[in-house]
Amino acid sequence: MKRFTLLLLTAMAMCSLGLHAQETLTVGDGTDINYRVPYYCYWGSMTQHSQIVYNESMLSGMEGYEITGLTFYVNQGVSDIGNVAVTLGQTTSSAMNGQWLPMTNSAVVYNGDVAIEGSLLTITFTTPYAYNGGNLVVDLNYYTWVYNTSTVTWLGVNDASMGDISAADMYFEGTPQETYSFLPKTTFTYSENSCQPANNLTLVSIDTTEVSLAWTASPTALSYNVTVGDSTYNTSDLSITINSLQPDSIYTVSLQAVCEDNALSQARTITFRTNCADSQIPWGENFDTMTTTAYASPMTCWNVLGQGFVNAVPFAGYGQVLQFSPNMTSAPVVAVLPPFDTPLNELQMTYIHAPEQQFSGTFSVGYITNVADSTTFTALKTYTGNSFTFDGGIIFYFDTVDFANAPADARIAFRYIYPGYPGIVDWYWLIDNVVVAPPAEEEIYSVVVTSADPAMGSVSPDGVTMVYAGNTFTASATPRPGYRFKGWSIAPGYTSPVYDNPVIITVNSDMTLVAGFEIDHSGIAVADGLAHLVLAPNPASGMVRLEGLTADAWLTVCDRSGREVMRTVATSDDATLDISHLAAGAYFVRVTSAESTAVLKLVVR
Repeated sequence: MKRFTLLLLTAMAMCSLGLHAQETLTVGDGTDINYRVPYYCYWGSMTQHSQIVYNESMLSGMEGYEITGLTFYVNQGVSDIGNVAVTLGQTTSSAMNGQWLPMTNSAVVYNGDVAIEGSLLTITFTTPYAYNGGNLVVDLNYYTWVYNTSTVTWLGVNDASMGDISAADMYFEGTPQETYSFLPKTTFTYSENSCQPANNLTLVSIDTTEVSLAWTASPTALSYNVTVGDSTYNTSDLSITINSLQPDSIYTVSLQAVCEDNALSQARTITFRTNCADSQIPWGENFDTMTTTAYASPMTCWNVLGQGFVNAVPFAGYGQVLQFSPNMTSAPVVAVLPPFDTPLNELQMTYIHAPEQQFSGTFSVGYITNVADSTTFTALKTYTGNSFTFDGGIIFYFDTVDFANAPADARIAFRYIYPGYPGIVDWYWLIDNVVVAPPAEEEIYSVVVTSADPAMGSVSPDGVTMVYAGNTFTASATPRPGYRFKGWSIAPGYTSPVYDNPVIITVNSDMTLVAGFEIDHSGIAVADGLAHLVLAPNPASGMVRLEGLTADAWLTVCDRSGREVMRTVATSDDATLDISHLAAGAYFVRVTSAESTAVLKLVVR
């Protein structure tokens, strides 16, 4: 009897694992060819990005099922190998419009190696995708390390009337390079979905430490697991509020339906950044301490909306400035400042405008009431190239904007609108020295804190801070391993170095504090017989020279843990060491002769 019971339970367990019959659906079955979609196999060591849209009408019969894999068909070409990340999602779009398609209910279904075998490229998903109708997007990020000498061509259908849209971008950055009305022949494998996921996971509201989410019901769910970080919450509702989050932090939330027998559905995910904690007025930014990274938000606690880029760029003679750039579209790009702890008063800034002059589009300063919606922007001042007087090149213009009548919960924002000349991408607008200030009767000053050599040590705060007249200001310096703090150079008002660390000063003018550092020679023992050793240059990279040796002295270089990384023997009273292979950091050079031993510290840059 026990044996029969075990066999019965085993059979029941196999059923509960969802071993459903696999079905297939083939679309785009034709003899037309394309060499870029689903991806381009010619180049090696290159990442490519492509998207394929399958209209809902093509996928009839798959609604409510899980897609478990797909197959593309090769007309001719090599047995290409590479790595691909496949994301599936849904879209309401029917055209690319020069941009990658946004997706809802998206999920990464496969990320790993792929290979064309014969005339087929088959990808079996590691995570099945629950398809619930709508236009389906297959998004592929492909990389191959093989340099192919012949191009793979793919079978499919050229038919613009079908509405299928494909795009390929062999360089992976920016907008799609080429778009095609080509549908590759594709066979989808799918099976019954026993635990269907929720859909339309959306961000209802977001604050500094709290976020609210909502979704539409799964027809098979008994409840839902919501996971953020290491915490999982179970709810039977169709919404949840998560608190105790950190300000200005990126989170990814995962939502899974919980079905009978505690079966879990495919996860729906959403990623967001919490709002910033309020900044204190007076506040200023000259952008010089920002990381210069293309296509990135300008700094912590700014929001960038729209189709374009806002990033720091070097500007000869003026450090870095903030550049507003278009993205080959007349849609505006909006940059939103962080929130402030007191009502808005006024903003002071310098416009650095060049060199397209009166043809550079429209730039506005104002406020926004919803940081997720650029249409809530209200302009208080608007400028064009014709707003300025040009003298044959770069110009500078200072202005103040009054925010006294802005709503209490508004955020200061800038909006740039591309002039819309087809085929021209180098239009831009530059700004510098943004200051959010109190009413004019209260004086404020800028205090700049910097390190004389960032390789030797760092400072805090780093960059520009706005301070009310008469207030105190504190700065600290932190040496890196192998160095020590040397003193502050403070101007104006201080004629000699200040050795306090941290240092506290009273601010009554614009001031600059520069932290100095030097090599830390403490703990270095030198015996009498080698007292005249010279190690130079130090710090060094490439080659370093030791003088004052004795012939046949052993030279040993160790890292800070005591691990030996180099050894040689001196053949004369000086020696040259090649340290180009050593990582940056502090090392010890031990010199051992017949009579004595010396240890010197070496810093490698």
